[in-house]
Parts: sequence; structure tokens; C-alpha cells
Amino acid sequence: MAGNKRSRRWATGVVLTLALLTPLRSWGKVSEKPVSRTDFVHQYEIAGTGLDGALHRFSIPPAVYGGLIQSQNHDLAVFDSNGEIVPFAVVSDVADSEAPPVRSEVSLPFFELPGDNRDGAERRTPVDVSVRIDADGRIVELRESRLRHGGADRRYLLDLASVFPGGDPNSYRLDLRVSGDAELNAKIDVLRSDNLRDWSTVCQDVSLIRLRRGDARLDSGEIELLRAPGRYLVLEVRGAGPAFTLTEVRCSFLVRQGSAEDGFAEFGGVPAPDRHVVDYDLGGAFPVTQLDFVLREPGLYRVNYSSRSAPEMPWRAPGEAVLFKVRTSDGAFRANAAISIVRREDRYWRLIFEKNFSAPPPRLRIGWHSGTVYFLAQGQAPWVLAFGSGRTGMGLQTPHLLRNLHPSTAVEAAIGAPLAPKPDKGANAGHGRLNGAEWQRRLVWGLLILGAFLLSGIAWRLLRSGPGPEN
Repeated sequence: MAGNKRSRRWATGVVLTLALLTPLRSWGKVSEKPVSRTDFVHQYEIAGTGLDGALHRFSIPPAVYGGLIQSQNHDLAVFDSNGEIVPFAVVSDVADSEAPPVRSEVSLPFFELPGDNRDGAERRTPVDVSVRIDADGRIVELRESRLRHGGADRRYLLDLASVFPGGDPNSYRLDLRVSGDAELNAKIDVLRSDNLRDWSTVCQDVSLIRLRRGDARLDSGEIELLRAPGRYLVLEVRGAGPAFTLTEVRCSFLVRQGSAEDGFAEFGGVPAPDRHVVDYDLGGAFPVTQLDFVLREPGLYRVNYSSRSAPEMPWRAPGEAVLFKVRTSDGAFRANAAISIVRREDRYWRLIFEKNFSAPPPRLRIGWHSGTVYFLAQGQAPWVLAFGSGRTGMGLQTPHLLRNLHPSTAVEAAIGAPLAPKPDKGANAGHGRLNGAEWQRRLVWGLLILGAFLLSGIAWRLLRSGPGPEN
């Protein structure tokens, strides 16, 4: 290669290209920007007495919920006057420890999967499942499904869209209903997934038994799940026999009752042109625990409701309800009760009627438990509550959560007057002194660029020197 001029110039060109690309690769490795007050849309001064390093607390008012964009644990933070974030925590789960949990039960849609055509080869995970999903993210049918006819094994796909992940983790139970009255002795494996691609085992070799001995009978169709299910489940039934037919699957779970809601707001809905759907925009990430769809005229409707956090997200966790408003014999009106749900911090809600309606759209009245913010009054006063992040991709503020929180020692504080957003003293690199991390970053960039120019110059000189003996 040394004696070949063309090969030497080609190798030199490769060196030159690598030298030029070296700094460019590093441009994509941008360090994560620290959270600052300029990342938030709204800012309020925290008022109170004795704010001098002690642990303080205040309840989150409705105005703050109305300004949240993501959730109260993602785009909410507490700063001192110098723009430094202080240790804080948001406590939002208000539970009544005296009330026992209540078991909730729903019926799950299920679909029989195509038969396994691998000549008896073991297939532990259900891959390559093609389904059609509606606008609410629910499975409506399997695409090109090939149901198994005969055989002793069955495989079923369960859609858990109606089971919002809010129950106690070890309280989920499946109840299988099977047609016929024949004896049964089968084994079931349960797999879970959140995306229909990655599957994990929930439980294995669960017995499904139905025996008859004279007047005595034994039915065992319940499956206790060892952990909370995912968005989808697959039941693999082995040894069930050709006549096995699954008719219904019900899922139950324990939900702990919360204390009475202490915050309420009401919103109007926008009906679709076909008068079949009504959309509601809450304007913020309220931690909704109660829904009340208030009919404005007498009527009776069967509806489904669902929610999502952003317009580009799919609708999730649908529920069913019956809305009514009727006049009694004494002339008064009776209406449907409010619906208690597991807390959701979704801004957009949708109400779907079984049939078109001509009446004015129902108003949505929501209830919630007001969360509490705890913070250490460190740094310089005054302290500021910032919320409503306009910065995309900002994650949970876990580095600033308090550890070993003792609420009984906290001093009450309050939300004061709103403040105009202003840049942090420590974050404004154009006016003032750079911090250590900024200096290190600029130094590394400078060295990378200088090294790239030096390598490029050396490669260019080698390229122009030619193949002479002196070179």
C-alpha cells in the first residue's frame, strides 16, 4: 500500500474524514439541562411566617391544577430567590386508612388466538399477533385470525383497557366461565404485556377443574394473579379438550377508598357533528377522582367515557355508565350519581353515547383530593412555586423529593401573589459568571475543535506531499 499512490491518498482521505467527524459526533451528546424557573409558565410567591429552613407545607389550590401541563409530579417545583431548586415533595394519595378496600369487577373482552402451527414445538410467548384497535385503543378484532378447530389446547388474548391500574398489586383475580357441563381438568399459563410485543409470565400451571360425583360438584375457575396485570393478558389453556369453549372472563381487584373530595370544578362539553361524542377540555392536569356527567334535560342514556393526557395520545381506560334525569311523582328530579374512579391526571375527556342524542351536551363536574406540597425553606427568601412546564420531556423531579418525610413537623405556608417569569441568576450565562459545569463543557468543546483542526491539517499535508522518497 505504501508503494501505491492512489491507495495512500485514499487512506489519507479516510483519516481526514474521521478527523472532521470526530467533533460532530460529540454534538449529539448534549448534557441534560438542569431545571430552572424559566422552564415554567406560572410562578407564585410562597407566603408565611417563620420560613427559615424548617419543613413547610401548603395545599395545592385549583388555580395551580388548572395551569399544570403534564402532572403535579412532573411540572411543579419549588425555588428560592436565586433560582436554586429546594428539596420538595408532592403528596397526592389521600386514603382513609379506616375504610376497608372495596372489590371492583369488570367483564373483559377476549379473542381466541390462531392455532400454533409449529408441529408441537413449544411457543412460550405469543409473538406476531396482529390486531385492529379503535380510536380508544381497544382491541376490536384479530386481523387474519385462524382459529384452531379441535385439539386440546387453546390460547386467548384479553384486553384490559377497562381495568385502570389502580388496584392493590396482589388483589387481581380472573374468573373464567366455560360453557357446557362436561368434566374438565386443564392447566393455564398467564402472560402479560403492555405493547403486544414483550411478554412476561404472571403465573404458570394454574389448575382449571370441573368435577361431578353424584350430587357433589367442584368448580375451580378462578385465577389469582401474582402481580398486577399489564395492558394485555394471554391465557394458554392446556389439556382442555376439543369441546372447551370460553364464554366469559371477569376481572376483579381491590380498590382502597379515599376520603371525600375537597375540590370541584365544572366544564362544558363540545359535541361532535354527528351528535354521538362529546369532548371535554379541563384546561389542566386535575387529579380527578370523581366524575359527574350532569344532564341538562330529562333523558336516559347508556354511555362510555375515557380520557387522555394530550391530543396526540390514545384514549385510555374506558368505563361504562348510565346517565338519567327523570321527574318523580312529586315533581322533583332524580339524576344519576357521581362516578368514583382511580385518580387520573388527564386533561381531555370523552363521552360516547350508544346512540345519537339531540339534547344539549351534559356538563362534566369533576372532584379531586387536593395534594400537599412539602418543602425545605433553604437558600434565600422569598421561595417560589413554579408550575406548568413549557419544556418538553422534563421527567419526574425525583432528585428533589424529600426523604424520611415527617408531615407532623411541617409548618403551614400559603400561596401568595403571582410573579412575572424571570431568568435565574445562576442560569443566565449571557449576564454574569459561568458555573463550573458550564466552564468544563466549553473547555471540552474547545479542545475537541482544536484537535479536529490539527488532525485535519496533518492529513492535508500528507495528502499534498506526494509519494516521493523524501516522504
